[in-house]
Amino acid sequence: MTEDRSLSRTVTFAEVAIWKNNPNAQFRLMPKDPIQGPPNTTFRRWTADDIAKLKNMAQKEPCANVAAQLGRSVGATAVKAHHLGISLKVPRQGDGVAEEAATD
Repeated sequence: MTEDRSLSRTVTFAEVAIWKNNPNAQFRLMPKDPIQGPPNTTFRRWTADDIAKLKNMAQKEPCANVAAQLGRSVGATAVKAHHLGISLKVPRQGDGVAEEAATD
């Protein structure tokens, strides 16, 4: 049996079962939520102000907070930081042992 590579999307198991029984079956692409419609595929370019805010908040706030402040997704924020060579990891606070020893 030859493999049909004309499919342009991932199909569900139910669709595969239907297709095996009827190879001429037609499937329509439907949005996940028909009321909402397809996802928004537009994007905003990074401005100099956005980059300055990202650099200022990096290593001070968790990535999710930085993304929320910038109005962007966590993934987009992480990718931009990586492209700029900025780490978003927040340094861990001391566990209190060294601070207690210093106060004695």
